[in-house]
Amino acid sequence: MSFNPQVQEKREFDLIPEGLHSARVARVIELGVQKTPYGDKDQVVFEFLLPNETVEVDGVDKQKMKWTWPVSKTSNPDGKLMAMIKAIKADATSLQELVGMPCMLEISHKEIKGVMRDNVTNITMPMSGLDIPEPDIDTYFYEFSNGEDEVFEQLGDYRQKQIREAVNFGE
Repeated sequence: MSFNPQVQEKREFDLIPEGLHSARVARVIELGVQKTPYGDKDQVVFEFLLPNETVEVDGVDKQKMKWTWPVSKTSNPDGKLMAMIKAIKADATSLQELVGMPCMLEISHKEIKGVMRDNVTNITMPMSGLDIPEPDIDTYFYEFSNGEDEVFEQLGDYRQKQIREAVNFGE
């Protein structure tokens, strides 16, 4: 069968089981001002590691990563970003302080364009006394205003492209 550019392949994903999972914030990445259906929004994405969910990489079990959809940066006390910050570290004064912090992720499944995906539904503080292993990868915070720095170079191609497409990239 020949290639038809009008037909998109549906990729299958290994789903993280629904329910509560211990996690740590591995990376916080500022995306800059992105075009959205609701106007231009300054956005950030969080990447979490789930130490009890693993994936084999080159014969070694590594902690599975889960990221959030981009979240708009706003100081609205009832907004999604502020709720996430309060759940992870209530007294944080910067996004960088969240890197490495333990938390709990509630995962649910949702069908998107005919493909079942896992989704971060909620983020909470871990139970008192629960020991959550440290991340097994490099953790970092990418600050958008730094442009194409050494942290930018560590980002995957998709994230680099997303940042370069920001309305305010290069300002």
